[in-house]
Amino acid sequence: MIKPRTESSPPKETHAIRKSCEETLEVMGTKLIVLIDDLDRCLPQTTISTLEAVRLFLFLENTAFVIAGR
Repeated sequence: MIKPRTESSPPKETHAIRKSCEETLEVMGTKLIVLIDDLDRCLPQTTISTLEAVRLFLFLENTAFVIAGR
């Protein structure tokens, strides 16, 4: 009746999200292009957090990131 608790950790969860995104893009037969602009207008901590999040997904198949600045 009670399902055993699965072992979870941030790296495992990140890997699962990356895999799911790649599989979804492959099934859809499309590419994902993410445009990031105006980071120069953000507070430093927001900029760092955004770039760290991008880094997690930087090397996904069928995905491109464009970071614009002045």
